[in-house]
Amino acid sequence: MTPALISNGSWTITKAFAYVKTVNTGAALIIDINKNGTSIWNVTPANRLTMSAGDADKYTTQTSFDTTSLVEGDILTIDIDQVGSTIAGDSLTVQLMVV
Repeated sequence: MTPALISNGSWTITKAFAYVKTVNTGAALIIDINKNGTSIWNVTPANRLTMSAGDADKYTTQTSFDTTSLVEGDILTIDIDQVGSTIAGDSLTVQLMVV
């Protein structure tokens, strides 16, 4: 389980980043970000942060979201929807760029 983040104001999500120290193999790593319990990709889940199996760069980004607005008090959580099938991606860092 990952810690929750509480929005401290009104923001617009413009980009999401993910990085792993140990690269997933066998299958993709898929990361979902939720705002108040609902995915920010609730209409197009195919746009979730996805890292291909064996990705040597160890990071991925996304700029396409279904939900972008945040207000003070919104709760952001992260779900790891898929970790890989041979070796799980490990030591994940996720960052959101907001304006």
